[in-house]
Amino acid sequence: MVRPRIGTGELVGRADELGMLTELLEQVGELASPGCVLVTGEAGVGKTRLALDIAAGWQESEVSVVPLGAVGRPERVAQAVASRLGLRLTGDARADDVALALADRRLLLVL
Repeated sequence: MVRPRIGTGELVGRADELGMLTELLEQVGELASPGCVLVTGEAGVGKTRLALDIAAGWQESEVSVVPLGAVGRPERVAQAVASRLGLRLTGDARADDVALALADRRLLLVL
């Protein structure tokens, strides 16, 4: 499994957030059905860096990071995820198609 690269240097002053996010992800991982953890906040506060730091050290499941900066339109997100994960879907991929294709995989997906 390839681990995502993170920024250089230590993530300073985010120990509480790292712990809380790790705990939430572990709780979601214990669920019988897929779950989601959403990290929100103002631009520039370090959401992406926090998520990438968690992903880089995650040992509980497969990890994949799908950068969405180059995805020009919301309806192309599912196709970007499918492409990154090597899913072979016919036609235009929809979120439901991707979710169904991933139903049996344990995966930390960072968008």
